[in-house]
Amino acid sequence: MAFPVGRGYVKNAPVPIPAPNKIASSIENVESIENVEQSPVSTEVPKQKIETVSHQSVQPKEAIETEVDTKAPIVSLIQEKSGGRSEGISGVSTEEIERFCSNIGSQAADARFQLQRKQLQELRDQISERVKILEEKQNEYQIWLNKRNEFLSMAESSLVEIITKMRPDAAAAQLALMNDLVAASLVLKLSPKVSSAIMNELPPEKSAELTQILVSAQQASTKKK
Repeated sequence: MAFPVGRGYVKNAPVPIPAPNKIASSIENVESIENVEQSPVSTEVPKQKIETVSHQSVQPKEAIETEVDTKAPIVSLIQEKSGGRSEGISGVSTEEIERFCSNIGSQAADARFQLQRKQLQELRDQISERVKILEEKQNEYQIWLNKRNEFLSMAESSLVEIITKMRPDAAAAQLALMNDLVAASLVLKLSPKVSSAIMNELPPEKSAELTQILVSAQQASTKKK
């Protein structure tokens, strides 16, 4: 029977069985047989040495190998930066490690600065394209505005001729329905003879408003001079 191995147990120790004594078959050895029968058989089991296994706190090999494999790249990088010296982890000074870490930090900062500079350059290019598009739109709008002003000036001059050839009462009826500023601008461009005839046919309230606008315009032009 095999006992479990551990503290205080026998390590696979078989129990010995005592061998029987040989009995003589001759009549002459009867006395020796009787003596053997009378003598008690020893049943003592020889003491076996108990072997104990001491549980020592041994660190697993896998953990040691993992730790060495993890530190190996760092050591190689430190040796490369420090001039290729083949020193162990204990041989690397704290100053060299700090210098190595500072060099890595400066390189990371430079890389981050270059990335930000590239992004800013891309944004600057996009803004330049947008400004170029806006300038093109502004030029188109300026061309359209010039055409509109030319059309308004031509329409206004033709309208002045039309009002000049109309009868004073009919022209007064048209000006009474217009906006005050538009009517005042038309009266200002008419000749004094035609404008006075039209003003006589206008209602007093409308005529007073147009006169006030004309006086304000003349005062503004005088101040500019």
